[in-house]
Amino acid sequence: MKIVIADDDPEILGMLSKALWAAGYEPLLASDAMHVIVCAQKQKPAAILLDINMPAGSGMGALKLLKMSRKTRPIPVIVMSATADAAAPAQALEMGAAAFFAKPVDVVALLMKLQEVVCGAAATPAVKETAKPCDPATTGRELALAAVWEISRATVAGPEGT
Repeated sequence: MKIVIADDDPEILGMLSKALWAAGYEPLLASDAMHVIVCAQKQKPAAILLDINMPAGSGMGALKLLKMSRKTRPIPVIVMSATADAAAPAQALEMGAAAFFAKPVDVVALLMKLQEVVCGAAATPAVKETAKPCDPATTGRELALAAVWEISRATVAGPEGT
């Protein structure tokens, strides 16, 4: 299941990409606002993880464009940001975001929410149609904890697994 990660910070892209791979998703990386829009239109992901502060347009501007387009409107968008703007979470939700996470992001909570929006009761019929079937026996918490375990094990063991 394809998930777009849109963030201009390579460390965050790397960390979230590893977490998504470990959780069984296929991460697609976008480093600016325009790239996330093009990627969403061409790749038709199951969800988008979107940073607010990025080059080539803001994440809020990208969210607005994604929700205006008939092609991308059904895609759930989870917004992430380290912004000091106290109104940002409410504004993002009002614009159609499925959730808002303050940075630094709690990866377990993010993966649980992602599982909910693409596989759970919160998933829209359009997302369920485009996403491969989710394993009903796996909860979002189990998936998130397994992904974090795999990442921490790989980090401790190193690239050779030693």
